[in-house]
Amino acid sequence: MKIFIVFMLTFAFGLISYDFISTGHDLVDSLLEGNVLWYIILAILLYRATMLLAANNTGINGGMFVPIIALSALVASLVAKVTIGAGLISADYYSTIVVLGITAGISGMMKCPLTAMVFSIEALGCSENILPVILAAALSYIVTEACGAESINEEVVAGRIREINYGKVLKVIDTFVIVGRNTFAVGKQIRDIFWPQNLFVLSVKHGETAGAEVDSHGDNTLQEGDILHVRYMTYDNSATKEELYAIVGEQKIESRRAVDV
Repeated sequence: MKIFIVFMLTFAFGLISYDFISTGHDLVDSLLEGNVLWYIILAILLYRATMLLAANNTGINGGMFVPIIALSALVASLVAKVTIGAGLISADYYSTIVVLGITAGISGMMKCPLTAMVFSIEALGCSENILPVILAAALSYIVTEACGAESINEEVVAGRIREINYGKVLKVIDTFVIVGRNTFAVGKQIRDIFWPQNLFVLSVKHGETAGAEVDSHGDNTLQEGDILHVRYMTYDNSATKEELYAIVGEQKIESRRAVDV
């Protein structure tokens, strides 16, 4: 029902104007040219922000990067029109404010200031205004960090993980596994293996009588019979064990310690 409501609202507003539901490319072009009235900008901003949250909360996620560019451009355009209307700045700086707003939005909301700088300099043609772009990205990042705001991408992923694992208990498993004969791990360095999610190899023992070696950089090459001290977090221990078996071979894994988080 939630998905149906989101679809019908998207369809209805799309009939009014494509700017409400588009990727935002043509919308940003229009905003940079200053061809959109302030009340239309406000309406599109409120709709796109609301629908972005609604879509992600119902599990419909079509990406965040392009919507954030559009939202940032809308907010910056409103700010530019207000400041210009109040006589605080010259109308010549309108497009510059929109570009800097996009830079600040990417840097602050997605917590990737370097990406924001590169995007603005290359995609938006700000090669002659590098210093303002750097300042906008840096200030936006600093302000959001000071306010404790999280990356919107990380929030969406975290929410999706909570939804998928609703009612399950997150466990921390501490145990030992042995690299089996002719298994995938044999002859490979620890860092070159795609281990199960949230699994860390704490130490390696090359045989029962050898001492444990802490491999901080993953340089250790695994051989048959190596004993690995591993620790991992999981909502589904059986599934994680199956992934681990595919790497080191099937065996009986006894948890030395299991803690509910």
